[in-house]
Amino acid sequence: QFHIEAKNDTVNKWGCVPEYKLALEKALGHNALKKFDTQVNENLEQMNMYSSSLYNSFKKKIIHIKR
Repeated sequence: QFHIEAKNDTVNKWGCVPEYKLALEKALGHNALKKFDTQVNENLEQMNMYSSSLYNSFKKKIIHIKR
C-alpha cells in the first residue's frame, strides 16, 4: 500500500492504531514507528512534490474526460 499524501504527523497518527503499529514492527523491526517517521520526514519535501505532480496529472485527465 502506498500513501502519497503523507504529512509530517501521518506516521504518528498511524501509530495510534495498534494494528498499524504492529504491522510496521513486523516490516521494520523494533522501534519501527520512529524509524518510519524519520524516513518520511527526511523525504517529505520530495514526496509532496510527487504528490502535487500526481494530483495535477490526475486532475488534467479528469477534466479531459468530462469534456
